[in-house]
Amino acid sequence: MSIIHRFRVLPCVFTLQLLTAFGCQSDNQLGENTGLVFSDYDASQFNTDWSEGYRSQLKSRIIEQLSTVRVLTDTFVMGCTDKDLSCFQIERPEHKVEMDTQLNVMSVEVTQRLYQTVTGKNPSLFNRCGLDCPVERVSWFDAVAFANAMSIALELKPCYLFSEGVVSWPDPLCKGWRLPTEAEWEYLASEKNGSRSTVQGSWFSDNSQGQTHPVAQQKPNAYGIHDMTGNVWEWTWDWIAEYDGHITRNPRGPQFGIQKVIRGGCWLSNERNIRPTVRDAIEPDMGAGTLGFRLVQLVK
Repeated sequence: MSIIHRFRVLPCVFTLQLLTAFGCQSDNQLGENTGLVFSDYDASQFNTDWSEGYRSQLKSRIIEQLSTVRVLTDTFVMGCTDKDLSCFQIERPEHKVEMDTQLNVMSVEVTQRLYQTVTGKNPSLFNRCGLDCPVERVSWFDAVAFANAMSIALELKPCYLFSEGVVSWPDPLCKGWRLPTEAEWEYLASEKNGSRSTVQGSWFSDNSQGQTHPVAQQKPNAYGIHDMTGNVWEWTWDWIAEYDGHITRNPRGPQFGIQKVIRGGCWLSNERNIRPTVRDAIEPDMGAGTLGFRLVQLVK
């Protein structure tokens, strides 16, 4: 991914990375506003050695907060054509993706309330926004560990295995909660009629007033999902890689990589960068006040 691309798409993260790399102080105004951190991932916050009584209470509290929609995925065209001048090169070429899964999808991003319910902690930069605002400043490791903890609380088999700092997803048909793949994310962000206009229904630089906002205040997309673009970027499962243009079926991205794909843009993004095809990436142990996540669950 080119430096120009990363600077355009995620200035809030990349600029601070650049300053840090050259030994500059990180207490600049941009850093303060976006809350970029190397997440101090702490497995103890995801302790699931709960008593039966506590697990039952936790399950009830999660279910009360959980809002989902069911989506049947299908074959679609992912990415951009060369004729679409609003697209960055990393979004090309346009290519066909075959999918045939049915998903339960969180209709909103994971909120500070839900994250705190499961972990007992709220790492968010914008904690004054309220518990109905998206949780942010969470790493990819935090997101997948949260998914496992929530699955256990709901008496589902977790999808992810942790071993010596490596996270694997051995069973693609697991029924626990997990991050969407990059292809699943783009399918869910694209309207059913193929429309990809997202200004209506997004918190971005023109209307966010420089911060996150409570979830579900903007109009949902055609699937009934809120904030797929804007508010906070969202982690996906995949490592970042250039598209090869080949037809793929239920892709899960490269087996190895350095940075994980993030999607959707954020409260700081301009209109060009809240399109459903926009893609960027960041190291999985990092978090920012512009970056959160939502989860999906395979039905069949």
